[in-house]
Amino acid sequence: MAFAHDSGFLKADLVMSTILALLGFIIFGTMSRNSYWELGNGQKICLLLGDPATLTFHNSACGFTNTIGFLIAAGGIALFAMDFVTWKRSERFKGKRASVAALLIAPTLCFFSFATAIVIGTGIKTFCNNFVVNGTVDYDRCKNVVTSFQAIQTGVGASAVAGFLFAFYGYSEYIQYRERHVNGDKVNH
Repeated sequence: MAFAHDSGFLKADLVMSTILALLGFIIFGTMSRNSYWELGNGQKICLLLGDPATLTFHNSACGFTNTIGFLIAAGGIALFAMDFVTWKRSERFKGKRASVAALLIAPTLCFFSFATAIVIGTGIKTFCNNFVVNGTVDYDRCKNVVTSFQAIQTGVGASAVAGFLFAFYGYSEYIQYRERHVNGDKVNH
């Protein structure tokens, strides 16, 4: 976190953390609503990593994506709060604690964001691999069966974008941390 009101890094961090919170809510809302498929008997099953031919489904994949979507939103809100406190109370707030926390939060959630994108992407691909016509996968037929196919693809995109934003956020925090604490630009209070 930069310690001046006119800092470009701090303004960029505030914008990125706001976008991350929104992406987390998009992932959580999209996946909790659209990653389930209703069987004819009213039973809902997880589309991700499922096999409709043998009726084997892994509901833990949907639970994972929902949980990570919520954590991305919570992480974005936490990073925004740390940036806001740093911006408002720069003279009295020790930024080392906030920088270290952000350096831990950003890389962890970057990893989980990319993992979520992989789980969603491979999950729906695994499900669609069961719609084979003449030896090739018929994705059009799969898209007709899975009416929320576009929403699931939105979940993949939002997870990937969140991963990149967490990576950029972590890089920004690292630069600020080095300038503030390693290169000797410390403020004694």
